[in-house]
Amino acid sequence: MPQGVGVEWLKGVVLVDKGAAIALAKGAHLMIPGVVDVEGSFSRGDVVAALYHESRTPVMVGVAEVDSGALEKMSREKARGRAVRRVHRLGDVIWELSQEIGKRLS
Repeated sequence: MPQGVGVEWLKGVVLVDKGAAIALAKGAHLMIPGVVDVEGSFSRGDVVAALYHESRTPVMVGVAEVDSGALEKMSREKARGRAVRRVHRLGDVIWELSQEIGKRLS
């Protein structure tokens, strides 16, 4: 499991740049040019989180469109295309509900 992730079903983390983080928070899917780094080993179809690379703030949870090895290579080569299909994003109803449940449990 990637560093700092305590959720068994989460298979990896994709660190993103500022532009990608802003777009993801508005509801976009993660495109390959926004990827800064990849943590963990995941396959296409696995659930991953996207975190803003400077603060490691989560901004989106989605389904990987490519495996981690391919994504690292594509990012280095400045490829285009979708890396992660958005399922939940910062501020959506499910995200807010999870924050409320977390507060009540702590």
